[in-house]
Amino acid sequence: MNVSYDFYEGMMFESKQAIVNDIKQFDFLHSFNYDAEENKSDKYVLKCIQYDNGCHWRVIASFSKIHRR
Repeated sequence: MNVSYDFYEGMMFESKQAIVNDIKQFDFLHSFNYDAEENKSDKYVLKCIQYDNGCHWRVIASFSKIHRR
């Protein structure tokens, strides 16, 4: 299993569960506090719990059955 805990724009994951698992592992290792802002079958949005107080990271993942390479 090749897992990277450094997230960057444009990353691709095999499934929604794969990104959820990686985010949980990242949180476990780095103690980030975040809220799930949107959790739908085709979109997953997380943001820092202190987003309005200077913490400006968020994760926006969209899911598609069509993969472009």
